[in-house]
Amino acid sequence: MVGVATRWADAGEAYLETTDHSAALVELAGDDVIVRAVNRPLARLLGRARDEFVDQPGSRFYPPAELADVVAWVRDALTTEEPVGYEAVRELAQGRLVVVGRVIPLDGRRCLIVGSDISRQRAAEERLARLEALADIGLWAWNVVDEEVEWSDHYRRIHGLPREATPSVAAALEVIHPDDRARMTRIIAEVAGRGRTGPVRYRVVGADGEVRHMEGRAEVVRDAAGDIIRVVGTVQDVTEQQALEERERRVQEASRRQAHAMELNDDIVQELSRAWLALELEDVAAAREAIEATTRRVQNIVSGLLDATALAAGEVGPGALVRQRPAGGEPRPPAEPPTTPTAVRPRHGEPERAP
Repeated sequence: MVGVATRWADAGEAYLETTDHSAALVELAGDDVIVRAVNRPLARLLGRARDEFVDQPGSRFYPPAELADVVAWVRDALTTEEPVGYEAVRELAQGRLVVVGRVIPLDGRRCLIVGSDISRQRAAEERLARLEALADIGLWAWNVVDEEVEWSDHYRRIHGLPREATPSVAAALEVIHPDDRARMTRIIAEVAGRGRTGPVRYRVVGADGEVRHMEGRAEVVRDAAGDIIRVVGTVQDVTEQQALEERERRVQEASRRQAHAMELNDDIVQELSRAWLALELEDVAAAREAIEATTRRVQNIVSGLLDATALAAGEVGPGALVRQRPAGGEPRPPAEPPTTPTAVRPRHGEPERAP
């Protein structure tokens, strides 16, 4: 079997001159390397002339820690006769340099070091990570065709997903609150099938049992035939917003109840006052008419309250409304006997009766 070193032995120097990647030809020399040649992209990247590198020790260009890494990569590649991948970060006057590449063995002592400058990409990723953290937004992507899923670091963080967790739809559903999981499974199917993209809220449960509220949005990517091939989206932790909305809802509910209380006071108390006045004037018919009108008014208001409650919290069944105190009386323990209702004063000549 022909090894990597054999295949590259003759092509190494030619590759050095033809590639657009940064590349250098180095030779192992104990705990150092000797730079035999560099190409134009690498010399331009480091801001030096090419001849400054020829036959110079690596210790002239690398800080001790970085040189140790380079020597280790070269030694490993020469020993295994297989390429060794690497990532190097260097702080330069013009900014941070991030290079990823491979160390390719050529023969028993020489290696070709090939790298790509990903400084801009890494800087963009770092800026995106800072923006994610600032806005508390996580990013995700789902390739519907091959089921490949990607999560940003902040997506993992706000969902409580460990860094080693493999992204997948199933893993994302696993941390969703059990009461929301079936609904979210159905929504995910609708996104992939019909392109549903509206905002959706759900809860996640952390490892410590804490429940957080999330709001997700999605956008679909279609191919030339109009089929959905990819879905990308954002997720934001809206736990605090959810709490504010719940408090606002309670305030609105209290205001609604206050409005009903004022309505009761304005309508019912006035009718009862008219009834009392009629009784004072010994006009039983007028008093009865006022009481009957008040009763109908109370029935209408209670029916409206029951309808509103049923819409907001589900059907109101028998026993759902429990009186907290006897009608017309002050709160008292249940064991006390009911008070005797006040008798209505009769007209002259009529027997006394209870209302």
